[in-house]
Amino acid sequence: MKKVLFILAGILLFTSCKTDFEDNSDRFKVGVFKIPAGKGFVEETIIRKDSIQISKHGNHVDTLSIKWKNNFFTP
Repeated sequence: MKKVLFILAGILLFTSCKTDFEDNSDRFKVGVFKIPAGKGFVEETIIRKDSIQISKHGNHVDTLSIKWKNNFFTP
């Protein structure tokens, strides 16, 4: 009986461990992001297209070049 319980526990342990995961590390490389206004800060809108970022805050517009070193993701 102990042997059967041990085998069932082992099967349950191996089947419950999820090794597949979704790699969504590129989600910040493209898109429009908004940072809401806070105390002493104005709202900022960031438009990002891979290696180019346009940042609009108040009456200022900044353009940045981004070099991605990694995807912030380690399997």
